[in-house]
Amino acid sequence: MCGIAGYTNLDGAPVDASILQRMAGALRHRGPDGDGIHIADQTGLAHRRLAIIDLAGGTQPMSSSDARLWISFNGEIYNYIELQAELHKRGYAFRTSSDTETILNAYAEHGSDCVLSLRGMFAFALYDTKARRLLLARDRFGIKPLYYFTNDHVFVFGSELKALLQHPAVQREVDPEALSDYLTYLYVPAPRSILRGIRKLPAASLIEIQDGKVVERRYWTPTFEPTPDTLGEDEWIERLRSTLAESVRLHMRSDVPYGALLSGGLDSSTVVAFMAQQSTQPVSTYTVGFEESDFDERADARLISSHFGTRHTEVVLRHEGLSRLPELIEAFDEPFADPSALPCLQIAEVVARDLKVCLTGDGGDEAFAGYEAYRKALQLQALDRVPRVVRRALLQPLLAVYPRWLPPRGLFDMAVLDFADRYIELMCGFDNPSKRRILTPAFAELLDTHDSYDLCRRFLVDQRLDALSRMQNADYQTYLPDDILTKADRSSMRHSLELRVPLIDHKVFDLVRRLPRSLKIQAGTGKHLLRRAMEELLPPAALKRGKKGFAVPLQRWLSGELGALAEDVFRDRRTQQRGILESNELHGLLYDARRGHRDLSNEVWAALILELWCRHYLDCAVAEPSGLGSGEATAICSPVPPASSGSKAENSDGLQPQ
Repeated sequence: MCGIAGYTNLDGAPVDASILQRMAGALRHRGPDGDGIHIADQTGLAHRRLAIIDLAGGTQPMSSSDARLWISFNGEIYNYIELQAELHKRGYAFRTSSDTETILNAYAEHGSDCVLSLRGMFAFALYDTKARRLLLARDRFGIKPLYYFTNDHVFVFGSELKALLQHPAVQREVDPEALSDYLTYLYVPAPRSILRGIRKLPAASLIEIQDGKVVERRYWTPTFEPTPDTLGEDEWIERLRSTLAESVRLHMRSDVPYGALLSGGLDSSTVVAFMAQQSTQPVSTYTVGFEESDFDERADARLISSHFGTRHTEVVLRHEGLSRLPELIEAFDEPFADPSALPCLQIAEVVARDLKVCLTGDGGDEAFAGYEAYRKALQLQALDRVPRVVRRALLQPLLAVYPRWLPPRGLFDMAVLDFADRYIELMCGFDNPSKRRILTPAFAELLDTHDSYDLCRRFLVDQRLDALSRMQNADYQTYLPDDILTKADRSSMRHSLELRVPLIDHKVFDLVRRLPRSLKIQAGTGKHLLRRAMEELLPPAALKRGKKGFAVPLQRWLSGELGALAEDVFRDRRTQQRGILESNELHGLLYDARRGHRDLSNEVWAALILELWCRHYLDCAVAEPSGLGSGEATAICSPVPPASSGSKAENSDGLQPQ
């Protein structure tokens, strides 16, 4: 696991090594074990290494044996041993036991189609000196990130936005449409980034640059298409167990010790079960807990830990976890309003003290239909029996007078929508009317006809598929890569920890994509087949446990430190003068959220994170590294103002390993 960066001059200008060194320095947290750069022709590659496989021989940028190919690679190829055996048979020699060299030889054999043989997570830049071609690629699900910027003169790329900002051609200018998308989804969806001109390479995509031309294409698309129910449930169970066991086994390949994040939920417990089944040593497990009992999962995790005899560590997140806000803003580069990023940062710091590699249960909800939003959306389909024009005529007068902060208002709003927009609003932060209220008129004009809903709508209107498959397709191409996997990558790599996600594997996906709906949701409960498959491995209480989700008690925090901080930020002159958010509307939002009749805490959090991001990335001067490659660029001002009187402005981070 590493950080990659580099650039190629499309106009033929020479590469500046000092820029490459600064780019690598900005990614030091992703790879503290080594760095390197390589320049060939008008292309430069930079690398920061976190050594996991072949600790001695995996130095990067790495060349092929004939020095024709050079690569900077971030990720893990879990089937590299099998690929090496195949390539050996075809005459390829290996100087190392690194999975990185496997990509070089796979490219020599298959060209850019080599990505189709890779089972794992990856983002890489490979330069072919003979063809004078630069290839950039990202894994099927977008587990590993890759940003890029291009104009007529240069193409710049890197694992994180902060690396691109080290190149003089890249400027800090907000993309209004990306900001609008952020307020809707609480993250910035690909292919946009929050900064104009900087893009994210979408999952399962690659870019080839040759003769000054930049060509992007998608090489694979995840699509749920249930097959006719010809297999019996017992056969599906057997296939699922076998596929999951294999995926976990491959994800355990490592030359350094590894562990698992354990919430006690079905997904993480499944991963730990297969790890314990295949490990000769007790598995190390880690759990985040909260003082608020209805958000605390420690008891559930202890049950699984005891059942499998794991070495277990617990971390308690208290109110003082808000002291990590500056770290969150810095680590994610873009506004990111999933509040569970806070405990993710905290647990990553604790795990990284012991390990370099950790497996997680991320992806289980998308694969096996575990989200409550799926169930709600399917129930609300009953509304569609009444023509939409009739629903609107009946409810519009009520919506005109009904207070937006009362709980039934959300149901009334959804009742007038079609299926696609209804699901988007179940998953989103600000709906379109609320977003229009909090944006200043001048900023709203910049959006013209841009509708953020279009991003998900295109997956949800495909009438060839059943409603559940449409929702899963939308999540696999938006929410999973741009929220769940972004959160996992940035929070873990901030502390030089590699997270692996065995439930997000294309062999696993090839199976679950074909599952009939009846094996996903039964009697209003999701993950039916997974529960059945794990009956012989997990204790009964774990199988009966309802979904809690990795939630943070934001609504309660609003009555204390979080509410005080939001009030300070929303009243601050900088917020008022920025010209993006309407200060009066922000106060109204905070007032309604504090009443507690309807949970508006996510909207408050999103507005707060946006303004804090603006202060850190737009307002703060950025100090240059003290020497070439000597370290990261660091902001010289804090985005978080002092807390209001009466709030807890303590320095404690709330860590309590037990």
